[in-house]
Amino acid sequence: MFREPELKDREILAALIDEFYHSDGVLHPIPKAYIQRTLDALFTGNPFIKAYMIEKNHEIAGYALLALTWSNEGGGLTLWIEELYILPQFQGQGLGKAFFHFLHQEWDGKIARFRLETEPGNERARRLYEELGYEAFPYLQMIREPNPITEE
Repeated sequence: MFREPELKDREILAALIDEFYHSDGVLHPIPKAYIQRTLDALFTGNPFIKAYMIEKNHEIAGYALLALTWSNEGGGLTLWIEELYILPQFQGQGLGKAFFHFLHQEWDGKIARFRLETEPGNERARRLYEELGYEAFPYLQMIREPNPITEE
């Protein structure tokens, strides 16, 4: 049901990521160049990025993109669940919950903290995360993009 992507999955993974960034789960789309940059990092073995393909009955049902970072506050390695996307026709079938159970089992003992973010209006995701023991983190996240990649 959950496996690391292989090079043969690159095109479908790119399409899934693009679809995710055109969904209600995010604030705005991202340039396709960002997606290719992420996939380049993933498929060349960058140690800070991991991904999983989510399958049901041997069909691709979604994906997850993870990032590893260090957190002094968290006491060690943190696994960010950057993206979790289940295709609409597979939503509501328990795949998200099953993925988190898999993820927790796979990474427990290897990291100090799991971390994720969600859009404030994504109540369905928020309920799932809270049910799984996640709690709101009362920080305001801020970003600065010094050299954004533009579409080619």
